[in-house]
Amino acid sequence: MLNIYDTCAQSPGRQFDYWREELCHNFVELAAERPRSGIFDGRIKHFPLHSIGILRVTTDAHRVARTRLGIDRSNDDCYFINLQLDGVALTSQRSADVSVHAGDMVLVDTREPFSVLHEEPFDLICFKVPRDALRAELRQRNLGPLPNVRAASGCGRVLRSYANALIEESESDLADSASVLADNLISLIAGAINTATDGLQPTGQLGTQQLARLHAVQGYIDERLADPDLSLQSAVDRFNLSPRYLQKLFAATGSTFSQTLMMRRLDKAATCLRRRELRGRTIAETAFLCGFNDFSYFNRSFKKRFGRSPRDYRSAYLDR
Repeated sequence: MLNIYDTCAQSPGRQFDYWREELCHNFVELAAERPRSGIFDGRIKHFPLHSIGILRVTTDAHRVARTRLGIDRSNDDCYFINLQLDGVALTSQRSADVSVHAGDMVLVDTREPFSVLHEEPFDLICFKVPRDALRAELRQRNLGPLPNVRAASGCGRVLRSYANALIEESESDLADSASVLADNLISLIAGAINTATDGLQPTGQLGTQQLARLHAVQGYIDERLADPDLSLQSAVDRFNLSPRYLQKLFAATGSTFSQTLMMRRLDKAATCLRRRELRGRTIAETAFLCGFNDFSYFNRSFKKRFGRSPRDYRSAYLDR
């Protein structure tokens, strides 16, 4: 049975309190905070499927945290697998921080403290999966903190479609097949993780110095996104590293330097297109300020990542 939790029925002064209460009471003990007061638009579609919870979460910017106190108060022994559909999440657990972008899937452990920060409205699917059920199908049991995998193709794309289909069929009587459907879902989640991590060195196995260098280079990328000449070679020169060593650091994240640069440029462009105060800026100007000097290439790349053109993407956010 599908359960829907929506803040629109609450008064503006009550909306975020309602959101926090429903999160803790119905899902897992979490602390929640937001950057500003006023209206809070949030909606959760929750579909319990045998031992799994499937949640479609569409809401305004806020931060949730799993604290040690919350862990002590609950008996949850599961993983959250968040499949990001729109927006960017900064997910933190143990000593790792991961930026989760549209098309990424990240796993967090509810037995340890974590936090998830969205600075803008977002859309995601969250799977709440028993620990033992998922670990039984993972080829790498020790993935390190926050395994972050691309879910835009292969098992990941099927997983997204499968989850949406289950939510749409939630009013049907699935009791007789719930166990089989849940097992299939766990296999798809494990398949997406296995496919993405086979042959990769998890970031959790990088040494402290390697992680520090990786984070420094990622920060360098973020600071210079507008520079069309930013490249692997310029990063190599800046940090006095060999190209092979730098590529090895990015391989531990499941990506490459070039892929990371492209993803972050596109996500910055998407952020700009969602901001009302930048509506007067042309899409070509946005592309240029995000480091693209070929507008046609930007349009093709943006549509491939977000499923619609930059113009349609902006209209979907600003015309509603």
